[in-house]
Amino acid sequence: MVQQRLKGRSVSPVQGLLIIAGIIFSIIFVSWLERVISLAAGLQYGGMAVWLIIVAEAVAVMRLSVMEFRYTVDDGRFFIERVYGDHARIVHDIPLKDILAVGDQDEIFKKYGNGQSYDKATLRENKLPKKAIAYRREGADAVRLMLIQPEEPLLHALEDAAAANQ
Repeated sequence: MVQQRLKGRSVSPVQGLLIIAGIIFSIIFVSWLERVISLAAGLQYGGMAVWLIIVAEAVAVMRLSVMEFRYTVDDGRFFIERVYGDHARIVHDIPLKDILAVGDQDEIFKKYGNGQSYDKATLRENKLPKKAIAYRREGADAVRLMLIQPEEPLLHALEDAAAANQ
């Protein structure tokens, strides 16, 4: 079994306090702005804007500091899990026998891409280089593409699987 955790940037306690203070300030500011607009224009749905901003800020904080990916090659499969704190959810389960190629993004996209959409299991804050995988979805002939950020042991395991499928 080969496993790797792809972590985003960590937040220091001071940064965490500043983020919380910023969220509180923005909620107070938006609720004040909502009151001003509702008094001036008579709009009655301004409270929804406050809740939308709260949700957007919570999602942004989760994406920036809490979310990570876990890549696992085990038992003939490549699992990609999205991890939020202690909660993990498998987002991709790819049989190793279906992996066609692993390599640099430009090379794989040129060979297998033809303009199709692709999945990402990467974090912008992580400095590991991005690699592309071309694979067949189980039970289908269509080739799918995905970007990941593997470390050397995981990359070698995926390259070995792709070489065995040639």
